[in-house]
Amino acid sequence: MGNPELEPEKTNNFELGYSTFIKQTSLNFTVFARNTDGSIQPVRTQDGARIRTSYDNIGTENAYGGSVNANVNIQNKLTLGGGFDVYYATLNNNTADVLYAASNQGWVASGRLMGGYTFAKGWGVQAFSFYRGRQVQLQGYQGGFGVYSMGGEKGLCR
Repeated sequence: MGNPELEPEKTNNFELGYSTFIKQTSLNFTVFARNTDGSIQPVRTQDGARIRTSYDNIGTENAYGGSVNANVNIQNKLTLGGGFDVYYATLNNNTADVLYAASNQGWVASGRLMGGYTFAKGWGVQAFSFYRGRQVQLQGYQGGFGVYSMGGEKGLCR
């Protein structure tokens, strides 16, 4: 169930990154701290035998983590890339009422791989995959998920 009275989230994000190139490879390392007030989260309530999920601006969400990304291009034919992100999240609805007070915390990790190869006469193939582990929510966790895709192309040559 939606909530037309949602307010925008307000986030302070602090990030420190370092990027470098080693031959044909680019590397990027990042660490961050993020504080969100009014974080939009699913909220579950029991209505008789049914559980209803809606969305609300909870108190605060804090996240601390980092990422590593790499890309390599070999002779303008083969491109490979990938990355990994991990952060620790804490959520708290800041409610003094013991009946409604809720908080949760935990690790969240995700990763991605991609690649492509260019053949002669404009032909090419690409592949992509992504996986995110379980997501921390105020009242539990959302399960992880993964996606992948593969494709081919034929460019116009003159």
